[in-house]
Amino acid sequence: MYNTPPLSPPLSPSKHIKQPQSTQSSRTNSQKKPKMKRILIALLLTLVLVIVWKISLQLLRRPTLEIVYAYYDEDIDKFSGFANLIRQRLHWRFKLSDTVYVKQEPSDELSKKLGKIVDNVVYLPNVGREGGTYLHHIIQRYKATIFPDNLNTSQDLVLADKTLFLQPHPAWYWIMYDRLNFILPSSAFLSLGPYVRGNCGVTEGHTLPQMKSIYQLFTGTECPDGQDQLVTWAGQFLVSQDRILNNPLGRYVEMLNLIEAPSGDAIHDETQWWFANKNDPSNPFIGHSLERSWPVIFDCNQPSFINEHACGGQHKAGSKHCQCFD
Repeated sequence: MYNTPPLSPPLSPSKHIKQPQSTQSSRTNSQKKPKMKRILIALLLTLVLVIVWKISLQLLRRPTLEIVYAYYDEDIDKFSGFANLIRQRLHWRFKLSDTVYVKQEPSDELSKKLGKIVDNVVYLPNVGREGGTYLHHIIQRYKATIFPDNLNTSQDLVLADKTLFLQPHPAWYWIMYDRLNFILPSSAFLSLGPYVRGNCGVTEGHTLPQMKSIYQLFTGTECPDGQDQLVTWAGQFLVSQDRILNNPLGRYVEMLNLIEAPSGDAIHDETQWWFANKNDPSNPFIGHSLERSWPVIFDCNQPSFINEHACGGQHKAGSKHCQCFD
């Protein structure tokens, strides 16, 4: 029996016919590229959304801060520039609102101009200097915060988490602008003017007898002669809601009655030789005592802040720790 030879010789292993791979490989790669792009885009969008979400949460959780200006007849354009600068420096850290108290006769034209600069325009009688203005604000907001059922109108506003009291122009600007950067959610009291030494009304060579009365009114004790107290100038400072509410409302009312006392009141007889202006309800001498007493009023009587090396004195802003915290 004969074996029939194969019709053709068998192919060697190296000669087996293979399917072309290059076309399939390029097709697979071309399919993978769009898929990878979509994944990368999705990851990028997710990252952006997470960042936006975190920023939004931070903005929503910002403490509130109301800026209060005591205005008389200052230049509108300069005031506008100053108010805008203050907002720019603080709006990332706080939810801001601002109110200007005007000590003039009400004017539609002035209201319109000021209304383009700040949120609220309020007119007050021209008595009590800037200290009286600040007390009016504190008393109204205090009542609205603690006694909401007794509001005069639905527009009464409550105390912000922080209140920044300012004149319509910067004083001691080389201190003020740097200290704006020191304002934190935990800030309780921070002066934007110099910290100086006081001793029961004797400060920087001047005597202000009513500082003793203010000390006793807000601390409930007599001012200790011979002990330093912290004094500040310029009537520009930040205070927290807690520090304001820590004082009974009646103390602010009593202080307002003193600083807005009518002509003929004995308090206007206490004028010192260095006070060149007329002592009357529109410019009471006691206003200078109040201006220097805000650290005592808001329980930030820290004589250590008098240290020029640490807190700058009259020349520098000093350390960010030269403030009281809640």
